[in-house]
Amino acid sequence: TLFTMWKIFEIEMWELSGLDPDVLQVHVRKTLTERFGMNQTDSEKVMKEVKITDTLRKMSLYAPVWVILTWIVVSFHVFRIVSSIDEQVLEWFPSYRMDLVMQVVLLPLVYGVLSLLCFVRSWVTMTAHWSFDVNTVHTATWSDFVAINDNAYAANFALANFAEMYGV
Repeated sequence: TLFTMWKIFEIEMWELSGLDPDVLQVHVRKTLTERFGMNQTDSEKVMKEVKITDTLRKMSLYAPVWVILTWIVVSFHVFRIVSSIDEQVLEWFPSYRMDLVMQVVLLPLVYGVLSLLCFVRSWVTMTAHWSFDVNTVHTATWSDFVAINDNAYAANFALANFAEMYGV
């Protein structure tokens, strides 16, 4: 989770100047031509597909804030649940009922973090940001790059849905 938050901050604020459209356009064009060897026509076509609108930019900048706030609220409630466990029994082993309650209480956090990972994969694709973890194959084409990130996106989303089904 902390690694994800750091990567988001690094991508948004340092390298892409808060997803500024002008900086982003220069970065994407440079990556598409230098990294993927695209000509001007192909790179312009891709840039139209991955355009970040002002609304999407604002949502992207605020998404990590909401996940952090969710983490704070959920952590507070889990702490209250764990601290209410009877001292006579094993402190680290909650009852079945408390275990179910904690699963439901933790559900927004788990789903939020995994959704944020999906969001990061979308940013990685839309900003052509190559330095993220699974994108280390240096011989990949643009379609390979998109497929790698789409697969990671789908896996994170499937895991979030599984966690939701298990918790409910």
